[in-house]
Parts: sequence; structure tokens; C-alpha cells
Amino acid sequence: MPKKKKLAPWIFGDGPEPIPADLTVDQKRQISASAGIVFSARDWKNIERARCDYMSWQWTKRQAVEYKHLENRIKNVVRDSNALTKSIRIDKLGVILWTLLSEGENLPFVPSDLHHMLLELERRARLVLKENRRLFESGIGPTTISPWDRLVDTLAAIFRHNNVPTTSTRSSRAKNPKPSRFVTFLRAVMDTLPSEISEHSHSWRATAEATAKSLSKMKRAQKQAIPPSA
Repeated sequence: MPKKKKLAPWIFGDGPEPIPADLTVDQKRQISASAGIVFSARDWKNIERARCDYMSWQWTKRQAVEYKHLENRIKNVVRDSNALTKSIRIDKLGVILWTLLSEGENLPFVPSDLHHMLLELERRARLVLKENRRLFESGIGPTTISPWDRLVDTLAAIFRHNNVPTTSTRSSRAKNPKPSRFVTFLRAVMDTLPSEISEHSHSWRATAEATAKSLSKMKRAQKQAIPPSA
């Protein structure tokens, strides 16, 4: 049975999405030097797009609420509203309970009104829970891909366009491997973004390891997309 797609979580926006400042002349010079490539206007446009998309994806990730967390909260609403509905139902015990609750001050509602409100709340919560499960189980919606993988994929395409290999280290067999041109380039691009949203940037080895994993994912995805030869 094929594995179900992981859905993108519910998103609750909090203000406008952040947009990185345009690259300065010095930043472009440093990025170009790190890659050892004289980028074309098209390349710079794609680099700028990758920076903007990465910041947007990171912002979205931070605003997200996972489906399972939302479902747990809805289940609590269903359970608690059902329990309250049973507690204040109109019977002998309910009348005594309401009388005790109302002693000393008048409550702003009568038990019958509250009973109907709780019934409606439970009904709506069950509908939301059912729809939430339907979406999750059906696989409707975009799959969740990490912002880092997207960034590596976009920037790797620029290197391939310039016929430059996209490895994580210069030699994986060397005793003291050094970062590849692609990793150096990737770190230079990350340096132009706010530090609070950057990932795997505390050392070049951390960047290289994360890059190697992303490149490996890309290769596997490409193999799966290519049909086997007859």
C-alpha cells in the first residue's frame, strides 16, 4: 500500500510575510566569488526568488499548526461539551445543581439555553473533526517539504544550468574534506538572510551534511519520476 502524503498543516497568518532586502552589489560579488561562477541575469533572478521563497516558507512553517494538534483540540471540545451537556440536563439533579450554582447571584443564562448552546457546539465540533480526518486521510492538499530542501533544490538547479557539479564536499574520501563550491555558495546565500531563520549555518560541516541529505532526496525523487526502460 503506498504511503499517504503528509499534508501541509493549517496556517494561521500573523501579519504580512517578510520579504528579504534585495542583494547589494557587495553581496552579489561575494556570492559569485563563492560559487566561482559569473551568474547571468536569469541566475540572479532565480537566486533572489530562492531567497524570497525560503523566507516565506520559513515564515509559513512558524505559523503552522499541525493537523494532529488541531484534531486533539477538537476532540477535547467534543468530549468536554458532551460532559457539560450531560451534567446540566434538565432532571431532578440538574435542577438542584442549577439552584446551587445560582445562589447569591443570577447567572446570565438559563440551563435550557446553555444546554442548547452546548449541543450545538458539540455538533459543530464533530463536523469539523470529521472534515479534518477526511482531508488528512484523503491526501488532499500540498505535501509538506522542508524550506531547506526547497532552497537546496532551487539553488542546485542554478549550478546545473551552469554545468557545475552539486556535491557537498570536494572529496568524500579525503581525510580532511573541504566544502564544495556548492556548499560555499549556499552558505554565502544564507549569510544574506536574517540569522533567526537560517538553518545548518553554524559550521560548514553542518551545511555540508544537510546539503548531502537534500541532494540525496532529489536524486531518489528523480529516479522515481523516470519510468524504467523497457
